[in-house]
Amino acid sequence: MHPKIVSSRLGHATVAFTLDTYSADIEDLDRDAVEAVIGLFLPSSARGLI
Repeated sequence: MHPKIVSSRLGHATVAFTLDTYSADIEDLDRDAVEAVIGLFLPSSARGLI
């Protein structure tokens, strides 16, 4: 879900506060970011080789 929506629903003053508070709790954040970057450079058929 978009961080702005989460921030608004939780009543936080800023999106930065929401991200600072909850982003450490997202275990797959780094893995998802790496996979997204790899997807920019490698075709999907080659991703399973990494």
